[in-house]
Amino acid sequence: METDKKNLNWEFTQLAPNVHRLRFTGLKAGDERSILLGSDDHWDSTDCNRQVLREHLSEAQARNAPIFRFGDLFDCMGGKWDKRGVKDKVRPELQVHDYLSKLPRIAADWYAEFPNLALITPGNHETAITKKHEVDLMQLMQERLHSKGLKTMIGGYWGYVQIQFQKSKSSQILQKTLYYHHGYGGGGAVTAGMIDNSRTRDDYIADIYYSGHIHRRNLDDRVVTRLSKHGNIERCQQLFLRGSAYKCEHKPYGFHVENGRAARPLGGWWLNFGISFKEQSIMQVKMSPEMAL
Repeated sequence: METDKKNLNWEFTQLAPNVHRLRFTGLKAGDERSILLGSDDHWDSTDCNRQVLREHLSEAQARNAPIFRFGDLFDCMGGKWDKRGVKDKVRPELQVHDYLSKLPRIAADWYAEFPNLALITPGNHETAITKKHEVDLMQLMQERLHSKGLKTMIGGYWGYVQIQFQKSKSSQILQKTLYYHHGYGGGGAVTAGMIDNSRTRDDYIADIYYSGHIHRRNLDDRVVTRLSKHGNIERCQQLFLRGSAYKCEHKPYGFHVENGRAARPLGGWWLNFGISFKEQSIMQVKMSPEMAL
């Protein structure tokens, strides 16, 4: 797919350690823009479906869509003293004595094919390595990506992204706020992590919420009624998105199935926006079906 990138401009900047701003510029009424949201790539695991991951990242690149990865980009369980994994679950090129040293460099070389990789954040797999080995895989990967010309930024375990849409030749800006958190908990068979939505909305205010971690994918679409500063009743959409993983763990044996867990979907979400400057509204279009395996 060929894309006219001069008509799809966007800028990504950091405002604080866990606050970023994504601004789409040069827009006119009726334009649409997209962002690829994902987490839990587990890139170095032999269970990572790199074919599907590459397809999704390539589609984002073709559409000039910013790419966000919210934690557990690495599986990083192949270290000598790591009780969570074993060497045969690590890709052959990483079955080396200096695994943690090679991992971010080789991964960065692979992800460098996708210059729209705007944001990477740590998950529990990365923070476990930092705690136990005093190695910051996110920082090492960012340094390697920057050396290859990418401008990828690092966020926090949780954070905010201001998503702004600026009208062409005008100072008019429409905005949505994305709150992200890598995720927590086990994602019970009944609640599938949905109960976390109610907890999160009470503590963090946003238009869009994204989390991963439990390798499930679901959506909760809510409408919030409130009083505007001008005294008007208005209704606003809130999206709660849970992204799954790219790790296929439903095997004849292993941790996943031994804990009674079934197969999981692969992939994250496309966040699609249609912009109306006249109505001063931004419509969020839901999941694109091509994200399903």
